[in-house]
Amino acid sequence: MYASVNDPKVMRKIESKKPPGFAVEAAFCSVSLLLMKFYSDALFDALSFTTVLLPMMVFFVLSIVFNILKFLKLLHLEDMDEDGGILSPKQFKLLFTISRNLLAYFGIYCLAG
Repeated sequence: MYASVNDPKVMRKIESKKPPGFAVEAAFCSVSLLLMKFYSDALFDALSFTTVLLPMMVFFVLSIVFNILKFLKLLHLEDMDEDGGILSPKQFKLLFTISRNLLAYFGIYCLAG
């Protein structure tokens, strides 16, 4: 009855469908949030905080922690030059990245409040 299912001579044309791209997903989320804004301001604030702001805040906290660990690792590994100053360029760059992420975290925190 179903002999053609396992027969390699019978060619079945299977169309593989591509999943939606990032732009489609971002547009769907944006339209959903816009429609939710029309429906209820309180629901929009709660949902936008949990779907957008909270993951960004978690990202910045994890980024700060891992950059501090890298900075401490560089403090122990790199030899200090006499005329190079207190920090090496890599350490200075990491401190700048940490301060930038800290400012971004507190900016999102103030925006959410």
